[in-house]
Amino acid sequence: MRSGRIVAALVLAGILLAMSTPAGALCVNNGTGTPVRVSILVGGTFESRVDPGEMQCCTWEDPICNEGRNQYSSLQFVVTALKGPQVKTGVCRGTIPASYEIQIQETTDNKIRCIGVK
Repeated sequence: MRSGRIVAALVLAGILLAMSTPAGALCVNNGTGTPVRVSILVGGTFESRVDPGEMQCCTWEDPICNEGRNQYSSLQFVVTALKGPQVKTGVCRGTIPASYEIQIQETTDNKIRCIGVK
């Protein structure tokens, strides 16, 4: 009986976790104190401001985010700080699959870096 409760709790936790993260979406998670602008340069036309502590997502099936409408399409992006030392230089550029997340983090010298995660 006790193992049934544990299994039920694990199943419920899995469902809640799946509901909290958009499945198969390009997401930008801004974990810094600086607002940024993310732009898809090649593979889509998505552009959005992402404030500190917020996450913006766009499904890979939306042609604005992903012209190829394939979750593994390669999208070239640029993230630019809207204030701080990297306003003019851009924060990071890269290529990421259309269903991944770009995590934006702040370094110890107040600069911003991006990490792509599945």
